[in-house]
Amino acid sequence: MKKGYRTIMKFEAVINYLRKYSSEEPPYDANGAIHLLKAIIQNLRENFNDSDFEDYAANLDEKDEEFLHKLIQVIPRSRANWLSENE
Repeated sequence: MKKGYRTIMKFEAVINYLRKYSSEEPPYDANGAIHLLKAIIQNLRENFNDSDFEDYAANLDEKDEEFLHKLIQVIPRSRANWLSENE
């Protein structure tokens, strides 16, 4: 890639890439995926207004809801473990 040039992917290409991101290409990076999720959450937090929650939350299905609920439940324990290991 030449200096100063960026590759711009179409929205659909980004969505498909993220959906297929797996252990096959390159080794699956759970930490990297969490940081992508964090960036998305930060963007939503900064740009969502109150009505957006009602308008767009239905795009997440029950499996998404279950996954997010499980992730939210373990955040305090995971954070405490990380802090104890990094003191």
